Amino acid sequence: MGELPFGSTLTALTRSSAVPVLVVKKKVMDGGTRTLLATDLSASSTPAMQVALRWFPHAQLGLFHAFDPPYRMWAEDKASYARNFEQSALDECVRFVTEAAGEALQNRFDISVRCGDVVDALRRLVDEGDVDLVIAGTHGRAGVANLLLGSVASRIVNEIPCDVLVVPNSLH
Repeated sequence: MGELPFGSTLTALTRSSAVPVLVVKKKVMDGGTRTLLATDLSASSTPAMQVALRWFPHAQLGLFHAFDPPYRMWAEDKASYARNFEQSALDECVRFVTEAAGEALQNRFDISVRCGDVVDALRRLVDEGDVDLVIAGTHGRAGVANLLLGSVASRIVNEIPCDVLVVPNSLH
């Protein structure tokens, strides 16, 4: 399946909607759904996590976070430098889940962290892990800030090959 030609109407809808928007790209093939929450670990991601837990109350969920270590290009041992940041990112993910969902729900999430561009890393994970649905939050900004800072959510909708549920930050 090639890249779908999503236009400005869908982009505007996902950026401005007060309710979650489901972008369907594939036909349902079976009853099983592997759901992955893509997060930047900010407070803006909390509503997306709450939707994932509420809409899929008994499912084991994936949680994905991409990181890009600062100054990596100047590190002598780039692989070791990235591994140190990977452990830190895993710790931050556990802390985020605990704060946003509570310690009792920590075991509901299979955490994956990847180094690199968020959309490229997410696409690889979706392809590898047979993911059916990616849930992503938006920052809920308006105007020019939304155009610039909402670009990750827009790229996820346009470039990830599975269904995407876009959850606005304003949903509490």
